[in-house]
Amino acid sequence: MREYLDGFLNFAYRAAKSRRDGRDEAAGLDERESAPWFLWTLFALYGRVRPYNKFPRWELDTDPLPAPWTAGHLIGTLRDRPSALLPPLERVARQKGFGGVLDEWDLELLHRW
Repeated sequence: MREYLDGFLNFAYRAAKSRRDGRDEAAGLDERESAPWFLWTLFALYGRVRPYNKFPRWELDTDPLPAPWTAGHLIGTLRDRPSALLPPLERVARQKGFGGVLDEWDLELLHRW
């Protein structure tokens, strides 16, 4: 689980730095690479296995996760800007005991960009 969260934060951090530096194309690529890491992290936090890419909507409609992880919100945001999901993910990760992983990153930069 720790590796998944760290992987998501790594790509989100890269995207934030690129966005900060005016490299929107690079930021977009890193954002897209962060999406699978986000899904692995999210599902692992709830003791579940990440579904294949064709099944997240079905999975979340059939066996929902707690709010705010509704299928429509999650999938739309993952498509457009996965790092926008960091604040609610951070809350859940801290509640589940993974604050140490989060504290290894410059979250201020991630929240700004």
